[in-house]
Amino acid sequence: MKIADVQPYLIRLAGKLDVDIEAACRAKMEKNAEKYPADQVKGSAKKYTHYQD
Repeated sequence: MKIADVQPYLIRLAGKLDVDIEAACRAKMEKNAEKYPADQVKGSAKKYTHYQD
């Protein structure tokens, strides 16, 4: 499915649920950065639990 097909629905849903899409994306990116340290995961498809201490 094309992003342009889905985006209007996502924007409308976010509006109805009072979700700040930009803030949600930023929070998800920060969480992923913690789970997948760039210096360890480059070129790997291992699950995040592999990188935990």
